[in-house]
Amino acid sequence: MLIKKASGFDVISAVVDLTIGKLPHIERVKPENKYIFNEFIYFTIQADSYDDLKVKHIKAVNSMKVLDIKGNDIMRRDLLTDI
Repeated sequence: MLIKKASGFDVISAVVDLTIGKLPHIERVKPENKYIFNEFIYFTIQADSYDDLKVKHIKAVNSMKVLDIKGNDIMRRDLLTDI
């Protein structure tokens, strides 16, 4: 899904077409968003501008929690990459 959102190209459909012996349909299409960032802790952020992407990333990082069995937030935000 990320490839399709970032490029407009449906890789899954292309692979299915190739598997059944058809050439995939390839055309230049507008992607859904200009910027997509996928963090290693498996959240995806989409935005139409880089500045909006940075704002959304900071908001997501600050609102997430990883809790231990006592309810303490143990998320290592210092290990997350800056964008």
